[in-house]
Amino acid sequence: MGTPKCSLGSVVESVRQFFSTIIDFYKGLAVSGHLLIGLGLAVVVVLVTLVLIRIIRVIGGSLEQRVNDRAESLKGIQVQQQEILSGEDVAAFLVLVIRGFRLIVSVWVLFTALAFGCRLFTWTERVSVRAFELTGGVLLAAGKSIINFIPNLLVIAIIGILAWYTIRLVHLVFSGIESERIRIHGFYPEWAIPTFNIIKLFIIIFAVVMTFPYLPGAHSKAFQGISIFIGVLISLGSTSAVANVIAGVLLIYMRAFKVGDRVRISDIEGIVVEKTLLVTRIRTSKNIEVAIPNAKVMGDHIVNFNAQVKKKGLIHHTTLSIGYDVDWRQVRDLLIAAAVQVDGVDEKPEPFVRQLELGDFSIVYELNVTIHQPHLLPRITSDLHANILDAFNEAGVEIMSPEFAALRDGNAVTIPGVSGGDTEIVPDK
Repeated sequence: MGTPKCSLGSVVESVRQFFSTIIDFYKGLAVSGHLLIGLGLAVVVVLVTLVLIRIIRVIGGSLEQRVNDRAESLKGIQVQQQEILSGEDVAAFLVLVIRGFRLIVSVWVLFTALAFGCRLFTWTERVSVRAFELTGGVLLAAGKSIINFIPNLLVIAIIGILAWYTIRLVHLVFSGIESERIRIHGFYPEWAIPTFNIIKLFIIIFAVVMTFPYLPGAHSKAFQGISIFIGVLISLGSTSAVANVIAGVLLIYMRAFKVGDRVRISDIEGIVVEKTLLVTRIRTSKNIEVAIPNAKVMGDHIVNFNAQVKKKGLIHHTTLSIGYDVDWRQVRDLLIAAAVQVDGVDEKPEPFVRQLELGDFSIVYELNVTIHQPHLLPRITSDLHANILDAFNEAGVEIMSPEFAALRDGNAVTIPGVSGGDTEIVPDK
């Protein structure tokens, strides 16, 4: 009985080993077949990838060539008369964009091909799955962020559109005020544009404040930290600037002067060439441009020579001293005759003379003339003095300005071309 039992066990073991061998054989065939299929598909993936990269390169090169061919005909970017970017610069920028896009697409094709190739083999399948999870997660997160931002983007667009049309409406109103098509009692036309600029600034600030909560990352700590930092910088560095801006606004509504007026601020006299919220620029008669902060302008007295020019004209004056031995009527006639010959002096109202002071040695006369061109004041003053000298020299009248004491031998005079006795001139101290 023992021998048959052993024979049966041996047969069962032999059958088990036979089937195990058959199963292993078929497993090997399956693995080998899968490997061969994977290698074949990998070759196809490589070929397709090379073809796609070639197509991308050809398309990109064709686009670059078209841009370069049309570089000369491309319009540049300019603001008024200032060219910011030429046509060649625009072409170079477009070529750079095309190359960057081509590089991004090529890298994406290579990455996709590599991930798909790894998926073809069992031992690299996990790498492929992980790569697709990473890229898919990033793209999915980006897509969700974009979709979630669409409502905020619509709100920002609505705020921007409303602000834009509000500014246009306000500009239309103040343009009418400036051209006097719209009249508001007590509101002067020269206030129109400055007032519009102030209102426009407040509209823009209001729109930015309303838009701020809808910006991406507006509630993040980093964004809030940057906002606080900018606020601190503005608070610390804008004290004098704010003072000048406030002074500039007050000067606008004070109507103390406008561009083109001849003014004297402190000891500076000249033509106002520019008036901004921060500074006032004056060009002197020496063609020197002086920038005065508006806060300083507000702190000094302002003399405006143009304020009453259109209505009554500007009364300009000059003084001189004449001795008591000359009749005041002759002095008056000589001064008026000299004044009416000056180009720029008005005939009506007529020039007039006043006796300002009866001094110890001479009488001080003041000649007053009316002019309507304050910007010619230096030239008119010079011509007026020249005519006065000529008139008095021709009449034989000495001008005692500045005063002097003369130790004379006889009847020597100080008139050019008139001789007399020996005279020693001693300045009067």
